Amino acid sequence: MYDLSIFKQFSVGGKQFNTQLTLSGGGLQGIEEPIPIAWAGVLTVRTDNNTGTLTMDSASHIITTGAIIDLFWSVGGVDGVQRKITVGTVAGTSVPIDLGIGDNLPAATSAVQACIVQKFTPDFIVGDNCKALLAAADGTKALICLYSTGDTVEELVITLPLNGSYDWITGGGTNPIAGKTIDKIHISIADTVNVDNVRFSALITP
Repeated sequence: MYDLSIFKQFSVGGKQFNTQLTLSGGGLQGIEEPIPIAWAGVLTVRTDNNTGTLTMDSASHIITTGAIIDLFWSVGGVDGVQRKITVGTVAGTSVPIDLGIGDNLPAATSAVQACIVQKFTPDFIVGDNCKALLAAADGTKALICLYSTGDTVEELVITLPLNGSYDWITGGGTNPIAGKTIDKIHISIADTVNVDNVRFSALITP
């Protein structure tokens, strides 16, 4: 048996509003993995909302032809992320990109962080058995995507802001993976300096 302790605290107008509860489950499934760094670059060519060319800051980047990457950026204080991008033929620091989904690419000359998507196989997570879903990353923006049907159908996209987290608790709205069985988790980060741990957990019914 696992106990999930939930603490929420709000403060406004000098007044405090607190919530505390415990949720119990019979099992815990998920992963915690160190994710390799993203690579800094610039979107030097913007052909359309999901097509263009990156010029990487360093020729030592390890992005290869055919790789799948996620792209992070912050322009004018607004964060964006495009996922599931296919890399074209890489030539030195030139990395052509296409077919991404999510936010539209930013304007040309925008600084970006490109991360090769890491794929992990958890124990099968049956959505109907979940009482809580939790996700967090250490010191970075991150993207966590849950897939079903042999890693072919995207079921849930979790975008984590810097120092942010994600939670769904039973009773707090519709279960985002109800009726689904998760068999693959895709993860990427925006940190171009550090390898950061990213974790996802599902609390299972007794």
